[in-house]
Amino acid sequence: MMTENLSTAYDAIALLESLGLPVSQEQLLQVKQLEQQYIDDVIVPHIQKECEPLLEDLIGGCHLIIDYSPQNGLDIRPVSKDDLSPHIDSTLEGFKSSSYEQDRTKYSFNGGPALPKRRCVLKIVQEYVKDHPNITFEELQRVFPDSYAAGGYYVVSKYETTQRKYDTMSEFARRYFIEEDDVIVLADGTRVIVTSQWGATRFETFLSLAKRFYPNIEPVL
Repeated sequence: MMTENLSTAYDAIALLESLGLPVSQEQLLQVKQLEQQYIDDVIVPHIQKECEPLLEDLIGGCHLIIDYSPQNGLDIRPVSKDDLSPHIDSTLEGFKSSSYEQDRTKYSFNGGPALPKRRCVLKIVQEYVKDHPNITFEELQRVFPDSYAAGGYYVVSKYETTQRKYDTMSEFARRYFIEEDDVIVLADGTRVIVTSQWGATRFETFLSLAKRFYPNIEPVL
């Protein structure tokens, strides 16, 4: 609906101009406000969803600052020391001002080897299914609710259903653990996958849930 409103507003301005009719500053301001709302509510969240998980894959995680102005367009950059101010962008919610470096902390599960955050999540879900061999997919979803994953993803999903949402296998594989050894097969044959999209803040939230079942999950420095 927002896209349609913005498109209609641009069309109206173009029509007035094509007819040689004056366009008031108030009308132009209304269009700019719609444009700003579209940037804030649609474009910026989309960039966060797509780029931050990719940075997590490539360099262990990094927050982005996303600024927009009609003059300069979109400015997207990783956070730096210069950005640590009381006016830091809202996209840095949860960022710890005491440390602006990327969080590459690994975690040991039940005394095992150090694992990256996303691998630790996978291990926890795999272990839970192993400890509850007759669990159904619906029950597993209730244990690991969708709300604990990054926006647009789910902690656990059905393989076939999720695969159909993506155009290519590479795109699918970038967002979920789909290797044969990583796919979880439930007792009824349902193939379950776990999302690989875990930044530091989202992982800490998941960790608070996981420690109810497995308290022995420790950071490895």
